Amino acid sequence: MASKKVKISAELIKDAIIEGNTDCFDTEFQASPKLMIEARVNTSYSLQHFAAGHSTQRMVEYFLDKGFYKDCRTLGNLTALHVAVTHCKYDVVRFLLQRGYPPNAEDSMGRTALHCAMEMGKTRKTSSKKWDCKLKRKLPESPAIDTNDHIRSFLIGIATVNAQDLSGETPILRLLRAVGASIYYAPTNSPLNVINDMDEKLGSVTCLSAGIAKISDTVIEHILNKRAHDYGYNEPQTVERRHHIIRRLLNAGAEVDKSNGFKEPALHWAVSTSNEPIIELFLKHGANVYFRSVYGWSTLHVAVRFSSEKVVEILIARAQVANGR
Repeated sequence: MASKKVKISAELIKDAIIEGNTDCFDTEFQASPKLMIEARVNTSYSLQHFAAGHSTQRMVEYFLDKGFYKDCRTLGNLTALHVAVTHCKYDVVRFLLQRGYPPNAEDSMGRTALHCAMEMGKTRKTSSKKWDCKLKRKLPESPAIDTNDHIRSFLIGIATVNAQDLSGETPILRLLRAVGASIYYAPTNSPLNVINDMDEKLGSVTCLSAGIAKISDTVIEHILNKRAHDYGYNEPQTVERRHHIIRRLLNAGAEVDKSNGFKEPALHWAVSTSNEPIIELFLKHGANVYFRSVYGWSTLHVAVRFSSEKVVEILIARAQVANGR
């Protein structure tokens, strides 16, 4: 709810912001600018945050000119830039950065705007259908996927590409996790649990090439769908688009072997989804096939469990080169 001392109701505030109606706020700002800056349209978002996610650049500029400060935060420590990125507002993102918003500001989970950009397309469970419907009636539709790629590409040239959030994830890991299942997730009593004791037997290239243990396609599909549902990702990105963004991240200096809290590097994630073009790209940039997670899994273990025979062959060939064979 908006502050009780502000005479405009929360619903009128949201409607006015979505419609771009600045006249609704002029009188209130003249009477009590400080109260308007401190007002919240819900328990967390300021007028500036709501405008960044649900209105136009013109409305965001209006609030900035009224005295909203750049480091205004939500309860989750989000800046207006985080919100604009999450809601795919390319024009607003560019405008906020031009006005001096820090691109590497972190939210309460340690995410920068670039982390959020890699997650675009994720279902926002806290979004209100009522206001989303209002927004669709007021603003023209835009090609979401193209907008997402524009924002990602734009931020890659500005933000720190190796920034890690509290879980240790870099933007490149965020992008890969957005389209793949957790490597270590499996439903109870699946065939994966039956072959857990195979790790010790698959420690060498010789053992790997001798026999490939595979989970059934049904189980893999269940794992992917379950994890995608848990995280709410729904953006239908193609391999080519991901390849383009990942290539830009690597060219901008992203470290290919930088890992998260479980010591899962980017190559582990690419292998878990049999993404051959991206696997080849990571190997070209020097990815370590022997990099082990906290569970002791190398990239070869991940390939044996989740990937195709071709991917296993690619990794074995790289391992043989690394061993001078």
